[in-house]
Amino acid sequence: SASDFIVNEINGTLLIEMFSKKFAGDEQFFTSLTATEALKIPGRFSANCSHPNYLRHVIWIGESPCKSNYMRHTACVFGVEDLPFLKNVKQFIINKV
Repeated sequence: SASDFIVNEINGTLLIEMFSKKFAGDEQFFTSLTATEALKIPGRFSANCSHPNYLRHVIWIGESPCKSNYMRHTACVFGVEDLPFLKNVKQFIINKV
């Protein structure tokens, strides 16, 4: 229902234009939509949570091991080698799968 709402009920043109001028704007677009409570997207995530990083899980260079050993823009591109670890993460979106 969230996808249907995003496609049919809101006009994301302005937000797309804003993010298209920024690095990784495509990755930030849906995260921003689903965390914006004013839009009332079905199944949205509340940004008023007790943990500030529940939306997107990223392993940056120099952090926890990246089992795939493949980095892009200093972030791990997760592979099948990472699945045992990823099944236990609490974030809703896994960056660069």
